[in-house]
Amino acid sequence: MSQIPASGHAPLMLWLVKRRYMGQDLMDSHYGRYFEIPARLAAGGRVAVYCLDYANRPHRVETPLPNLTIESFPLRGIANLLVQARRLARSHPAPIVIGGSDSPYALFARHVARSAQAGRFVCDLYDDYDTFASARIPLMRRWFRRAVRRADALVFFEDLFARQWEAAGYTGTHVVPNGIDDRVFRPLDRQQCRAKHGLPQEARIVGHLGAVWRTKNVGDIFDAVARLRRHDPRVMLLLAGTVERGLELPQDGVRHIGQVPHTLVPDLIGACDVLTAAVRYDEAGDISFPIKVMEYIACRRPFLTPARGGAARHLAGFPEYLYTVGDVAELAGKLQPWLAGATPRFPPIVTWDDAARAYARALDWPVPQRQDAPDSPVN
Repeated sequence: MSQIPASGHAPLMLWLVKRRYMGQDLMDSHYGRYFEIPARLAAGGRVAVYCLDYANRPHRVETPLPNLTIESFPLRGIANLLVQARRLARSHPAPIVIGGSDSPYALFARHVARSAQAGRFVCDLYDDYDTFASARIPLMRRWFRRAVRRADALVFFEDLFARQWEAAGYTGTHVVPNGIDDRVFRPLDRQQCRAKHGLPQEARIVGHLGAVWRTKNVGDIFDAVARLRRHDPRVMLLLAGTVERGLELPQDGVRHIGQVPHTLVPDLIGACDVLTAAVRYDEAGDISFPIKVMEYIACRRPFLTPARGGAARHLAGFPEYLYTVGDVAELAGKLQPWLAGATPRFPPIVTWDDAARAYARALDWPVPQRQDAPDSPVN
């Protein structure tokens, strides 16, 4: 993989992203890739994250860490975002301007980088943006690919996804997977976690922590739990996440607690005997990597995830954690030993520290060392 051409020390890294992604709010929850990586890279220079708020809330600025600024602009203020981004980029030599979270931000980032002297444009693809609503904007896919071809570097969240773009002739690729904070996601006492959330101590709990959508194979999980309950009524399914409108949940043995703050996720993982993940039915499932899998591993809880995408490659030596989409009998059979208390083994995890160091090496930015966790609500 190629190294981004450097132009001396890069004193500014400017990220252009949307404020809400992966079901979370960047400013309110300090969640995910576009907080965790910039927060760590701020140890090596000035980092700014400009985000667009589709809810049109008032302009907001915060500085959660030294050298890190997060600034939210209402959607109607998109022109102001671009003006301020150009002004900031022009005030620093050789800025790195990163467009992430969706297709339009690649266009914005290229525009801002071109306006600055020796500015470098990077496109961050944390998902397949062709599957996002923005891809339905006329000409957006063509404009997006034109911008990406002119990027100084492309950063992908998953290796197979990067290979697909390379095969199509795109160059300058790097892979930086999403990570987890292992100081937050850690082993917790099961009894204490259940008591905290009013869950029965005697239950055998299968957890599914994530959105329940028709486009994912959550039906496999519902059917597998129902099958297990026919032999052991202590088995229950714990759901935490949004449910697609109009989708009816099973009533027998299911507890749905709705969408919860990210602060509670480690406790909910700790309360379960085994966790599950689902995957989209379409081709995007082949490049997916459920971030929950890393959280489950860090919390030292066994899990089952579809044998598709990056998780299948990461777990190639751990077949006990993989199941075939559509094979309910296999899923139920693999859940049963974990409910019975089998002793698990675990693969390595990728932390946000790992991800930030990989990003720094790819972009010729000072490589951050592991330090105290950034100021995040989940600490």
